[in-house]
Amino acid sequence: MSKYIITSERLSKFEKLAKAGAAQASVSLAAIVGQEVVVSVVENRISLPEKLYQDIGEAEDMFTVVIFRIDNALNGFAMVVFPEGESTRLFEILADNKKCEETSIIKEISNIITGSFLTEIYREVKVSMIQSVPNIATDMIKATMDEVMAEISQKSENVLVFEAELIINPHSISSKLFLLLDTDSAEKLLKKL
Repeated sequence: MSKYIITSERLSKFEKLAKAGAAQASVSLAAIVGQEVVVSVVENRISLPEKLYQDIGEAEDMFTVVIFRIDNALNGFAMVVFPEGESTRLFEILADNKKCEETSIIKEISNIITGSFLTEIYREVKVSMIQSVPNIATDMIKATMDEVMAEISQKSENVLVFEAELIINPHSISSKLFLLLDTDSAEKLLKKL
């Protein structure tokens, strides 16, 4: 297991990349929902895998987590995390009395957000990634993330984190996007920045 180092210059490029991903997600979501949507990056950082639980919230707090496996030139996971009630609020804003299933809408919104960020990474560094069909769970954060964290902790001592906020005027939805790459993938990405 190893750890990667990020210089301030690479972090600055990483932040620019994250902002481009957020802008693309905003455009894509607005086209689908027919309303102004702003996805903004709150913070980018490197974190320890075991610290992610704390980054998200208290162990006993409930969250809805949408998880994607990432494979190909870069490998790891992407997770979109909504605190309790936020995914339901998002569903209510978007469903607008349509006959839709909440999990389908949340998975699709998360798919668009994740895909936008991964597309921007590809545009910048030309490394391809394939995101899996999303899995979704609502439970205490530790229960929803244990399997992913066990796998990523075996391969890397630290992870790249995007924290994003979703605003569908006039509503603000709290969410976090985590990009969890194994060490080899993170090194490959950071070297190309």
